Amino acid sequence: MLHDVFICHASEDKDDFVRPLAEALRAHHLDVWYDEFALNIGDSLREAVDRGLADSRFGIVVLSQHFFQKRWPQRELNGLVAREIAEDRQVVLPIWHRIDRDQILKYSPPLADVFAVSSARGMEAVVNELLKKLRPEESPLIVARDFLISKGVPPPIVTDEWWLDLVEIKEAQLRFPDLNVGRRWIFPLPFPEADRGKKRGLNIAWTALQMDWASDGEERNLCQLTHPERLHEFLRKWAGLLECGLANPGVLAMYAPQLTIPGFDDGFADVFDELMDPTRDDAYQMPGYDRTETTDGKEPLCGELIAWRHPTFGNYTD
Repeated sequence: MLHDVFICHASEDKDDFVRPLAEALRAHHLDVWYDEFALNIGDSLREAVDRGLADSRFGIVVLSQHFFQKRWPQRELNGLVAREIAEDRQVVLPIWHRIDRDQILKYSPPLADVFAVSSARGMEAVVNELLKKLRPEESPLIVARDFLISKGVPPPIVTDEWWLDLVEIKEAQLRFPDLNVGRRWIFPLPFPEADRGKKRGLNIAWTALQMDWASDGEERNLCQLTHPERLHEFLRKWAGLLECGLANPGVLAMYAPQLTIPGFDDGFADVFDELMDPTRDDAYQMPGYDRTETTDGKEPLCGELIAWRHPTFGNYTD
């Protein structure tokens, strides 16, 4: 589906309720098919509405006296009901606007039997009730989409194959960690073991962010010889990257040891100072690297990855 929701309504209800409702739903990062948002000059009204009805996950139906007096919105409702029957799931989300159950019963007994929210409860209450259906917290792709939007990264619609490719990449990285061996700017992401629900959605979103910054870092060939100013620009360019660097200072020090040098550590001084503790396991090279010897044969004064920050380079020989 291309849209989260289609709003079926009478034009007389736009100003006092429908337009504010559509704007409130968009403020919650929902893709709303609403004529004032979706139609452009020259569009065929019937064709555009039919596409909106077919391509929306749900249909909000604003039931009012005006609604039942007009044929066009009732035609839209018929289309949504036909989809409910064909798809065997709830599609219609009714709102009672300045009308009660007894009045609706006169027009449509089936509609009077469906749980609805009344506009008399206020816009906030109406939106909260709709969000329970439109954006369930346990839907991973919806969670991922909303998180990316909150980071200023507008993703494709949830039906785009980009999401399938992303999930396949994430699952492959979990099953085969060696896929990341030799790659740079790959950090441990939140909730790596999550296999469903909200945490899985957040991990999918973080995977998307990391794909972007890792590809950019490799294209720029950012490495241990890159000027610190370029690295700081890179770390602040990509949503989530600075956050991952602060959460994983040992990994950041491995990719960019020049940033550990006092004077080049803008924004990272505190986490690098904490990394100086010789007992910090995350300050040593990754498994598989040879341990560097010290000048006095004793235990090093800090981890190898943070040696450039130490006054005596941790007493390492090289």
